[in-house]
Amino acid sequence: IVAHGCLEEIAAAREGGSEEIVSELLPYDIVGDVAVICNTRQPYTVRASELCSLLRIDKQSLTGILQMYLKDSRQILSNLLKGKRTESKGKQLESDITYLIAKQEADLVLGVNNAAYHGDLFRLKGLIGAGADPSKPDYDGRTSLVREPLQINRQSNYYRSSTH
Repeated sequence: IVAHGCLEEIAAAREGGSEEIVSELLPYDIVGDVAVICNTRQPYTVRASELCSLLRIDKQSLTGILQMYLKDSRQILSNLLKGKRTESKGKQLESDITYLIAKQEADLVLGVNNAAYHGDLFRLKGLIGAGADPSKPDYDGRTSLVREPLQINRQSNYYRSSTH
């Protein structure tokens, strides 16, 4: 994240050695986000055109944050998909981001169904609080609202009876 200063994104050098400046990055712009999130190479070289201050988040930390805060993660991926710079990076990138959003949604549904099935109310509450929809079906058409409430009721009755 550019905190102060100005950077230039440069396309690969052409045959004559000339460089093409693709875009200018100003404060609050982000660089390398797509490469990190989509696990691809950075398509452009970045060069400071003046003295800069940058905030750097390593891939492992960013991935951990995106996994913990599912709503924010979905929003970040959606913003990348809608971003004006995404268009210049090709259809493959758009496809990768769409796939990541769909995969995250599917993982979230499976997590909710699994937590509901096992009666893990703490995890279920956390997933719903993070933006999971318990009425969304999984790959097999099941939702946590169809079969699993019986399991939750059995578990919660067990906990109530064992604590008294």
